[in-house]
Amino acid sequence: MRQIKFTEEEIAQLKYESIYHKHALVRRRMQALLLKAEGLSHTKIGEIQGICPTTLRKYLDAFLDGAKGERVEALKELNYKGKPNRLMEKKDEIIAYLEKNPPATQK
Repeated sequence: MRQIKFTEEEIAQLKYESIYHKHALVRRRMQALLLKAEGLSHTKIGEIQGICPTTLRKYLDAFLDGAKGERVEALKELNYKGKPNRLMEKKDEIIAYLEKNPPATQK
């Protein structure tokens, strides 16, 4: 189990972001770290959050890898690139077709 010392400022940030951040994944990360700050075991945090131990370790590592004073900010990074949109490959063809054959109704 990782031993982490949280500052009062970090705990206040975690409390705020766990409620008000716009992205659900970031809120979940903040909540997990907040539970860690309260002294709960990794097993208990996993049960409460519904996450596996590996996911919790990733959250903790991201927090610990953050620069001093920026550890909470490190949890906000979303590195998901998404999948490429296959329609974009045919974008020009679709536009040309619609310009030649505009829809008859707005429906």
